Amino acid sequence: MLLIREEGPDDYDAVKELNRTVFGGEAEAQLVDHLRNDGAVILSLVAVENDEIVGHILFSALAIETETGVLQAVSLAPMAVLPQHQRNGIGSALVWRGLELCRERGKSIAPKRKLLSKTAASKWSKK
Repeated sequence: MLLIREEGPDDYDAVKELNRTVFGGEAEAQLVDHLRNDGAVILSLVAVENDEIVGHILFSALAIETETGVLQAVSLAPMAVLPQHQRNGIGSALVWRGLELCRERGKSIAPKRKLLSKTAASKWSKK
């Protein structure tokens, strides 16, 4: 059974290896480390199946400079799902749950399209 939950410090090594595997290099794993070290992480979720982390998504603070000032936004990156678990709705469930939690925490995010029904996402999420 798949569970989506917030990432904890004990998950960092597994998330690093997941990003290395999915992206075939160090860039995304290093990005996650830098965002953590800079205190920019707003939310980081993992998808767990049979005690193995099979997916990860990270939301971080993003300042957008406009002509009238700075807009505080949220950036989604990276997101990774192990290849053998892709095309099963895990990525969509991570996105939906992440957006839901960001909104609950007062972050304004408006996706451009419906990614997954709330009912489908809730069957994988632990609140």
